[in-house]
Amino acid sequence: MSPQPIQVSIIIPTRDCLEQLPRAIDSVLAQQLETFEVLVVDDGSEDGTWDWLCARARHARWLRPIRLGGHGAAHARNQAIAAARGELVAFLDADDCWYPGKLAAQLALHRRDPELVMSFTNYRHVGADGEDHGDCFSLWPGFRRLLEGDDAFRRLSHPAALLFAENVVGTSTVVARRDALHNAKGFDRQLHSAEDWDLWLRLASAGAVGFSPRVYCDYERRAEAEAARTEARLAALAQIIRRYRPELGTAHPLALRRARARLLVGEAEWHRAEGRPARACASHLRALSLNPQWRTLRGAFTDGRRLALRPWRG
Repeated sequence: MSPQPIQVSIIIPTRDCLEQLPRAIDSVLAQQLETFEVLVVDDGSEDGTWDWLCARARHARWLRPIRLGGHGAAHARNQAIAAARGELVAFLDADDCWYPGKLAAQLALHRRDPELVMSFTNYRHVGADGEDHGDCFSLWPGFRRLLEGDDAFRRLSHPAALLFAENVVGTSTVVARRDALHNAKGFDRQLHSAEDWDLWLRLASAGAVGFSPRVYCDYERRAEAEAARTEARLAALAQIIRRYRPELGTAHPLALRRARARLLVGEAEWHRAEGRPARACASHLRALSLNPQWRTLRGAFTDGRRLALRPWRG
C-alpha cells in the first residue's frame, strides 16, 4: 500500500531561537493534520538548536531538519522549498505561532479553489512579554474596511495592486502552491530586507489570492531588531517599488501613490528616531500630498512642533 501524499510542507527557518522554536512547532501539531512534514532550517544557530532538532527528529518522522551556514532567511526558505514534497507550502517563523484551526481552514480553502496561488490571514502583533499590540489589518485603511464583513476566507480583489499599496501580508500566515513558488523563483536573495513582500507581489501578479480577516497567528515584534534594520529595509522597499512601478504603477496609479506614501512615512519615522525633525516633517508632508491620511497629518504636525520647539542656533 503506497503512503498517502503529503498535504502540506511547513517551512520554519530559525537561527538561535531555541527558546521560541518548541512553541512554534507545538502550534503546528495543534493543527491536527493528517499528512504533513515540517522542514526546520537551522541557519547557523549556536544555541544548541541543531542537537535539539536531531533528537526530536528521531521520534518524529514528520520532522525534517536542514542545516545551513547562516546565509539568511531568504536562502533558508528557498532551500526548504526545493526540498519540500507537499503540493502546498506553509511558512512559519520560529518566534511566531499559529492558532488552532488556522492551517486546516487554509487547506480547505485551497481544495475548494485550486486556482489560488497563495492565501494569507490577519495576525496579531505581540511584544516579547506577550502584550497585545493589536491586529495587522486594522493598521491599513484598505484592509481595515475588510474587517467590517465576516471572517470567512475569500478571494482578494485586484490582489497585486492592493498588496502593492499596502504591505499587509505576514509571512507566518501564508500558504502557497509549491509550483507557484518554483515559477516565481522563490525569495530574492539580492534583497537585504522585504524579500517576502517582493515574493507576494510576484505571486499575486501570477494568479488569484485568498485571504481571511480573522486573526490566526501571533507575530512577535522585536523593537531592537526592527530598529537596527530600518535603513536597509527602507532601501529595499524603495527598490521593490521601482521594480513594480512599470507594471503595477501604470495600471494602478493610486496603488503606486499609496506605496510611495508608505515609504515616505517610514523615512519620516526613521528621521524622527535619528533626531532629524526637519527631514521627518518634510517626508510626512510629501507622503500627505500623495495619500492624505489623518495619521500622516498628525505625524507632520508632531514633527513640525518638535522643529519649532528646538533651540535655535545662530
